[in-house]
Amino acid sequence: MTALAGAIPVRIRSDPSLIEIVRRIPGVTVATVDALAIEAQFQDQKIRVLDPVSLQRCKVNLALTVDQKRRQDIAHLKIMFLCVRGFLRELLQEVERGNLYLRCWLGSVNKFSGPAKTRQGRKATE
Repeated sequence: MTALAGAIPVRIRSDPSLIEIVRRIPGVTVATVDALAIEAQFQDQKIRVLDPVSLQRCKVNLALTVDQKRRQDIAHLKIMFLCVRGFLRELLQEVERGNLYLRCWLGSVNKFSGPAKTRQGRKATE
């Protein structure tokens, strides 16, 4: 069974895009999804969006476990690194303003660097 359940075409400003609806997120537990996904309003619709660090973990998992011949997980990862860096920067600014506990930021940093510490992650860097 594919993880993708469907997609909803949308326009962001004048650019076409897709909201993908998935059944599962490889490399991310259901408990993590439930805990970290936020509800957002987009064009009068409620959607749930997962944090960039968890999405990046999914892409790392797919890049390391699925044949990349017909996939673009590695290209997506390059984009995700920029997104996660910006996300972590914004979280750190919230810590500096006193709006977020430091341990929340450290938890995201640890989650970000976690895959590199695994046997599979070390093997991928060889």
